[in-house]
Amino acid sequence: YMLVAGRDQNKMMDRLTEEQYIQAAIFLAEWLFQWTDYLTRYSGRLSKCLRLADCKGVQMSMLNRKAKKVDGKCSLLLEDKYPQMTGYIGIINAPKWISIVFAIFRLIIPKRMLEKMSLINPARNKEDLALILPYCSIEKLPVQYGGKVIEWPLADMMM
Repeated sequence: YMLVAGRDQNKMMDRLTEEQYIQAAIFLAEWLFQWTDYLTRYSGRLSKCLRLADCKGVQMSMLNRKAKKVDGKCSLLLEDKYPQMTGYIGIINAPKWISIVFAIFRLIIPKRMLEKMSLINPARNKEDLALILPYCSIEKLPVQYGGKVIEWPLADMMM
């Protein structure tokens, strides 16, 4: 889960070089890959990552053009290095302007990545919830995303 409004892109880009940003993204991707690989081997079932980006409270002024450019580079690089790792990316609570931006980005995002992401509202739409459930049981999904977990923020997110 990523609470997008809590991610200050302007400060990140002030503090990190593009190379440092990309290295951090690769480090996180490698960590995720090792966990999904471990889960696959342990469970005997192919495991993939579910990413839910909650955009509640996100304003256009919070976005940084340089960060978006570097995010795009990271996405292309990581999709090539770890193509099987991402199961699904759900963008939740997206303001109207994000819908417009998403429509534009659909033109430049690789098709294989587009097939794995969409704007969703799983708490209201059972069809959207069905997109998440192959990657996360309803018992482990927070209530505001259509699941049964009441604790928020999740204890693991408080690190």
